[in-house]
Amino acid sequence: MSNNQKIIDAIDQAIKSKSEKIFLDFKVQWYDDRNSEGKASLIHDILALSNCDYGDERYLVIGVEDKTFSVNGVEADKNRKNTADLTSLMRDSRFNKIPNVEVREILYQESVLDVVIIKYDNSYTRPFYIEKLTESLQKNLSAGAIYSRNNDTNTPKDSTANKFEIEKMWREHFGIDKSALERFKIYLDKPEDWEKEDGVSNYYYKYFPEFRIIIKKEYSPERKSQFLKAHFRDSITDFATMHEVALQYHSTILYKDKSAEIDNYETSIIHPDHTNFDDNGENGSSVKYLFFYVFEDSFLYRISKFLIAKDCCKRPRGVFCYDISEFNPNGRFIFVLKGNDKKNYENIRITINALSKNKEKMELIKDDPRLQA
Repeated sequence: MSNNQKIIDAIDQAIKSKSEKIFLDFKVQWYDDRNSEGKASLIHDILALSNCDYGDERYLVIGVEDKTFSVNGVEADKNRKNTADLTSLMRDSRFNKIPNVEVREILYQESVLDVVIIKYDNSYTRPFYIEKLTESLQKNLSAGAIYSRNNDTNTPKDSTANKFEIEKMWREHFGIDKSALERFKIYLDKPEDWEKEDGVSNYYYKYFPEFRIIIKKEYSPERKSQFLKAHFRDSITDFATMHEVALQYHSTILYKDKSAEIDNYETSIIHPDHTNFDDNGENGSSVKYLFFYVFEDSFLYRISKFLIAKDCCKRPRGVFCYDISEFNPNGRFIFVLKGNDKKNYENIRITINALSKNKEKMELIKDDPRLQA
């Protein structure tokens, strides 16, 4: 099912049942944000949908009357907005963090509707709220108030979600009810919340210091791996520094791996996995070319992103590519694949097969001895 069809089906079901949903709110027309009340109403509705307890996309549908459920469309609406308009509005309104929002035009019953799609990233991004009110919002909204949505009704502007809803949001935000490893996944995505321990290379999570990242920089030379041979193109030695990185909860090591220093030793990443493949896209141990990869939900990738963020505050040269078009042996040559299991051979196979059919990229691989198995 296409994403547009998913939205159309949700709109159709709501209109036929004459009932909005916890994840779907109808508005007959766009808000006039040239006045403070219109701006406040738009922000309030975005916050309420963003904070609702629903594990998928949420839709603010413009062009449908929310009492009669008649479809009016937005073709003649002079206040129509796009994704950039809403992103700018949320940033200027001082949200604590910006929800992932997209405005999409949908054709429904021969009428054009605008749908504000609020993407669902994960439960620990909630709650969303305004940190400090601008002058234009002071009469209509409250700083720090957490607005949500139950069934088809938003929290009133002069109120806040009940304490049980708010407690659940914060517990999810900090992963309090999850296992220690699941909590590490959440906290690693927030590198700004980690502090470096005095005199060592270790880090601790400032809100729960029992979560630590231990980095043992022993500087013991190790024979270069295939990855280090590929990355250090002009190295004059066969040795490169490898370190051990461990995730520690209280006194227990929950996960550990090797890291490799890259980008002229300015930062480190966890050592990626690799397999081999041939000109026909077949992978195995006895074929020609090297394929480096990580899975986006793995600790390998999460820790790498963390180390990059803490060491140099940017994605370094020559590391991750998220699409074949980005691949370059002298640049991004580690593929980030969907999933979290290094044994997810199907995603590996599909990507290798597509790469092997790309003549431009294969010429680069064939001309680069670092990527020869």
